Amino acid sequence: MMKTRSLGKIFGVEVKLHGTFLFLLAFVALSGLFRGGPIEAGLSVALSIVIFGVVVLHEFGHILTARRFGIRTKDVILSPLGGMARLERLPTSPGQEIAVALAGPAVNLALAGLGAALLYSPLWAQSGSVGLFLGALTSWFVTINLVLLGFNLIPALPMDGGRVLRAALTLKYGYLKATQKAAKVARWSALLMALYALYSGQLMLLLIAGFVFVMSWMELVQASVRQTQQNPLYQIFRSFQQTQGGPTRGGNQGYSQVVDQDGNPVSNTAYRVRSVRWVDEV
Repeated sequence: MMKTRSLGKIFGVEVKLHGTFLFLLAFVALSGLFRGGPIEAGLSVALSIVIFGVVVLHEFGHILTARRFGIRTKDVILSPLGGMARLERLPTSPGQEIAVALAGPAVNLALAGLGAALLYSPLWAQSGSVGLFLGALTSWFVTINLVLLGFNLIPALPMDGGRVLRAALTLKYGYLKATQKAAKVARWSALLMALYALYSGQLMLLLIAGFVFVMSWMELVQASVRQTQQNPLYQIFRSFQQTQGGPTRGGNQGYSQVVDQDGNPVSNTAYRVRSVRWVDEV
């Protein structure tokens, strides 16, 4: 499995780079090299870095809003499919989930507005060839933010639009049933994405479609676990188990150690959600 490397901390949250991201940069550089030589390769790599810089800002829109509700973030992982902020728990109400979900696209909207203001300012027009280059770069910046804004608002879990849809449905159906309905919309959206990707020959979109399909099922599993943990009988069972000493009495025979992806112990007796992945695709 490819390891992640730390890029440092922003607002106390560690930003990590997944190893596969380097393969993406290499692929982008080679594609640009074959298309237009070293200059094209350099521009393609620079554009990719700008895209993921915008993704980081998008993620911190989620992170800082979640922090206002007392939800801490373990880290942010960047991969070829986008950014993944690992929240320690889910928002506790539909209103909180909507606020956290929309904070990311709000960042993209603000950045696009800032870029448009610079693009139509007289500053670039008076700078000659440098102004043309800066104008083109700013135009890319605006386009990137508008594309990310629109894409993340697609009502498909685990994207931001899907989380808003789930939160709205929760008000009427409850959390678990709302997740089931939102996940169904996500699977149909993934199917449409896959068909369009096959038609247009866009491999990255096909990968994203598969990712959305799988993650929609994971959201269902997570919702089921959350529903079980809120069951009064489950709480009684856990309380009884703790008063009886759990698996420590008589040893650990018959129990298996459950760990998260970082190797940290989760529980000796039952599966428990340690962190929540807030995923956004490029």
